[in-house]
Amino acid sequence: MANGMVKFSVKLALLSESDGGRRTPIENGFRTDLLFRDGEYRMSVFEFNQNLLFPEQSIEAICTVLLHSEAEVDHCLALKKTIIADGSNVIGNVEILDVLGREDVIWQ
Repeated sequence: MANGMVKFSVKLALLSESDGGRRTPIENGFRTDLLFRDGEYRMSVFEFNQNLLFPEQSIEAICTVLLHSEAEVDHCLALKKTIIADGSNVIGNVEILDVLGREDVIWQ
């Protein structure tokens, strides 16, 4: 099975602590789990243009996810919205805007 690190432009919004989110901010380059399908998460990395993102804030970011086929890229785009989790805690919402550099991923 081929693998590819695929980048998406996203809008990332962290939940407040009272909604079950984190008490502390996340740093640029934050690694967490992105809900891919019911009960199936994928490790993801979020990069944004400031050092810290605090609970209840949102920002446009780049999300890098390990995927296994072009069909999974299409699935991510079709999701439009999903969540991120830190362990069993949902900590934020992600709106998937577009795929970046799809043609640069080589599926072998």
